Amino acid sequence: MSAQFLLNLVFINFFIYLYYHLVKKSMIILAGKLVKEGVFRVKIAVGELTGVTELIFIVCTHLLFAYFLAIFLGIVPDQLFHLSDFHPKNLLFGLLLGIGQMGLSSTICFVIIQLLQTFFKSKVPTQKEEWHALVKSGWLRHHLHTLKLLPLPLAAMIIGMQIFAEETVFRGIICTYCLPASPYFAGFFSTALFVWVQSFFMPNKIAKMFPIVGALVVGVVNSFLFIETENLIPLIIAHLTFFFLAVL
Repeated sequence: MSAQFLLNLVFINFFIYLYYHLVKKSMIILAGKLVKEGVFRVKIAVGELTGVTELIFIVCTHLLFAYFLAIFLGIVPDQLFHLSDFHPKNLLFGLLLGIGQMGLSSTICFVIIQLLQTFFKSKVPTQKEEWHALVKSGWLRHHLHTLKLLPLPLAAMIIGMQIFAEETVFRGIICTYCLPASPYFAGFFSTALFVWVQSFFMPNKIAKMFPIVGALVVGVVNSFLFIETENLIPLIIAHLTFFFLAVL
């Protein structure tokens, strides 16, 4: 690994924290202020409107961040996508992959919950409803508000753009940049960053478990599939499928 490569890894960590924590936090604060000041003259509950506004701001900045990171690391965004990637078999594979990832993540979470209730019963929720509330907490709420308030096609498009940006950053850009060092390093480094950012904006350690487990499963599988196939489309479809199964 060259000195420049190692320096860029430091920059990647810095930029990831800068965007996924500080910029997103700023977007959340800005959305809340605009809604409370009545900028959007609609008769919708403040909390729900704030959630939708947050997600729209985050999606716009997320796409810009993906473009910036690609340019900074010398990756041409056009090289990440090809017309052949949109073959129907890739779409079907992505759908089945997302279902499998959700099944595995749910099983892991179920096992962890059983262990926590066995060994730390007094410190964790005991009712199914309490666990369900934790699953729907944190950053997931602005997605849920968007699905509730907007027409489904529009909500799906906004959420799809968010997932598109996420897969592009962690699989398309970071994996591609790190691949010359080692496929294993590329896969695990990108997954570690992906897991890290999923823990942001969650209310407590127990609530963090759900996005962390999901990120581990999706991150490892999608990273190494991208390294093998260099095809982001089925991975985006899988991630989108995983997400919609999670919010049902």
